[in-house]
Amino acid sequence: MIKIKNSGDLKAKQVKATLTSIGAGFTLHNSTQIKERPYILGTTTETFKFPIIALESAKTGNVQVDFTIEYLDESGVKSEIKNTAFVYLEIIKEEEKSNAEVKIKNLVAPEGTLTTGKGYNVTFDVVNEGSTDAKKLKIQINGDSSIMSKSMNPIVIEELKAGESKAVSFAYYITPNAPDKYYSFGINLDYQKNSESTSSFSTTQSFGFEVASASNIQSTPKIIVENYSFDKEVVKAGEEFELRLSLYNTSKSSSVNNIKISLTSSGEFIPVNGSNSIYVDYIPIQDKKEAIIKLFPKADLLSKFYQITLKMEYEGEGELLKNPNDSTSKGSQYMEEEIISIQVYQEPRLKVQEPAMPPFAMVGQPVNLEAEFFNVGKSEIFNLEVKVEGEFQGQDMNYVVGNFAQGRSDYFSAQIIPMKEGENKGSLVFFYEDDLGKPLEYRKEFVINVQAMEGFNPEMGGNEMEVFKEGINGEFMGEMNGMPGMGGMGGNPKILGIFNSIVSLIIVVVIIIAIVVVTIVIIKKRAKKKRGMTEDEEY
Repeated sequence: MIKIKNSGDLKAKQVKATLTSIGAGFTLHNSTQIKERPYILGTTTETFKFPIIALESAKTGNVQVDFTIEYLDESGVKSEIKNTAFVYLEIIKEEEKSNAEVKIKNLVAPEGTLTTGKGYNVTFDVVNEGSTDAKKLKIQINGDSSIMSKSMNPIVIEELKAGESKAVSFAYYITPNAPDKYYSFGINLDYQKNSESTSSFSTTQSFGFEVASASNIQSTPKIIVENYSFDKEVVKAGEEFELRLSLYNTSKSSSVNNIKISLTSSGEFIPVNGSNSIYVDYIPIQDKKEAIIKLFPKADLLSKFYQITLKMEYEGEGELLKNPNDSTSKGSQYMEEEIISIQVYQEPRLKVQEPAMPPFAMVGQPVNLEAEFFNVGKSEIFNLEVKVEGEFQGQDMNYVVGNFAQGRSDYFSAQIIPMKEGENKGSLVFFYEDDLGKPLEYRKEFVINVQAMEGFNPEMGGNEMEVFKEGINGEFMGEMNGMPGMGGMGGNPKILGIFNSIVSLIIVVVIIIAIVVVTIVIIKKRAKKKRGMTEDEEY
């Protein structure tokens, strides 16, 4: 809610409040960005409501809200005020509820312009959505002295069990001398979350309506976009969707017909059928109708809010018109404009190259696993993390990247140790979140062929030197001390096993040394050849 006070003595006319932006993690819920009042009297305060919902990525804290106020003074001069406010919002997920959680739902209040000297009712349900009973509920409506209460106010409910709902009704009367203006009301609900608690918790909900004497009710019909929705949960770039508009004729004295709605944007949305207009034949007095148009958001749109302007042209008729096709009665021409916001979602695209590794490996010996990856999409990737999965041991098998900007590339490198002979299957798994906080996962499979190493024992971690050390400190030394020369080795199988392990280890070391030597020789030859080529070029 945005409360606007006219601190002057004169009337402000055609007051328009526009919610230009809200903090990350929040979005408008089935509502336009613009709210209007025909006027605000001097020294009075009016409330503009903008319903919002929290996305999965929303966090508790101060949320920045930017809004603009436009109005005309008595001379018809237009003024504009831009402002920024910070609102502290606590985000509570469904699984975190452990106490009573009481809400006001299904509010039914008068709509449109009400006349003085009449009564009306306000009804709603009080619902306990928590897991424990709520105690000592106190419900009170605060308003203006010109609106008289005909019911008990406040209403007290001693207990509301978990999951229970109770209907509440307030009756009010508008006094004949009530000033013509917009009246705002607040429903305050206080309660205790459980029987042991001594602290009170509160929730509020607002509503309002215009009041005018019977002689001052304007007959000018007005169409507003009461709410709008889509046929999909998320509007994705490059995928067509249906925009559904709920149109409401606010007039109490005139129906409207021949309604043409034209949609314009900055080129982000293309009408699927080629026309950017919708036609609605007729909306009765204070009635609603739905209009639908299919739109295609361009494939290269970034993940953010985009605005569409709705221009509504229509004719107003008297309340005696019953047939919208009656051509004998021609009404006056009217035009209204509204702006709606559509959040477009750009699906993240992660590209991963084939993992690079040797064609084969030995059991218990480390091998390098490497892979380059890219953000090839149009949106940022959040909380990116890379892990190796499979029957491997090793180092650097988990890499936390963090936020991964559009067009960025990175490199994953790890040493893995296969622990069994044969075909070893594994996966590089990329965990990340999209713009809406939705967890996503991408897997890149790999296979490495592993050969057995003589003398390797997986239970001992594959360390032949530990076997050798045990032999020296144990029976091996005893056999050597007790036998002349090396004769004792032939009669002890354990010593023979140790000897074989040592031989295997020596062979592996010799092979590695040979590979290193050959590599050094090749590098030196290439360097020498390159120097020779350089010398030739210099000459």
